Amino acid sequence: MRLSNEKDGGIISEKIEKLQQVDRWLPGIKVIQRIDPEENLYLCHRGRERYRLSPAFFKHLPTADFRKLIFDAKDPHTCLIGTFGEKGEERSLYIRYSANDSPSEAELISVELIEKNAMGSPSLRVLQILPSNLLGWVPAKTARIVNEMVFSADHRKKYQLLTRRNREVLTLMVRGLSAEEIGQQLYISVNTVNTHKRKVREILEIKSNYELLQYGMAFDLV
Repeated sequence: MRLSNEKDGGIISEKIEKLQQVDRWLPGIKVIQRIDPEENLYLCHRGRERYRLSPAFFKHLPTADFRKLIFDAKDPHTCLIGTFGEKGEERSLYIRYSANDSPSEAELISVELIEKNAMGSPSLRVLQILPSNLLGWVPAKTARIVNEMVFSADHRKKYQLLTRRNREVLTLMVRGLSAEEIGQQLYISVNTVNTHKRKVREILEIKSNYELLQYGMAFDLV
């Protein structure tokens, strides 16, 4: 097993050395991590400048700080677009926006698993963080996803104030059902439906059907 570890270490060192040679000519920010045991191995010069980290400090950056500063797949401002490739060699693509930026400004983040070890499991995680203006070239569907993320983050606190029944009524409102049809589905009276509808609009501060649809899209009610 030691020989395998030495071999893996040599491959990793070789990849990092090659990346360093072309670092300044490659766009975006590049990060290399060992998966098991988890270890930060490499942060390109743009990343060091952006996050103000020396190579030594980056190497010993705690996982919680890494997620807060560089990348956390579970961050509410981050959306998984899709995962591609075979198991053990997956590449996942994310969109991340900053709550302080325009919704059209975002970063594309690629997370790739590479270099299977002696046990057949990937040994490295490679991250590439690319800034982009989504309005310029990303398909309209992807731009809508980002807008939904923005709306969800900005309105989640209001949405969480709804009761379970409020949310059931909201879901059927978004789907275009009348008060009578909602009452039939939920086995409640029309008056009760209208009371819930009024409460939903008050809590969410909905003033138009378009805003209603925005909630439906952002919170997967459609």
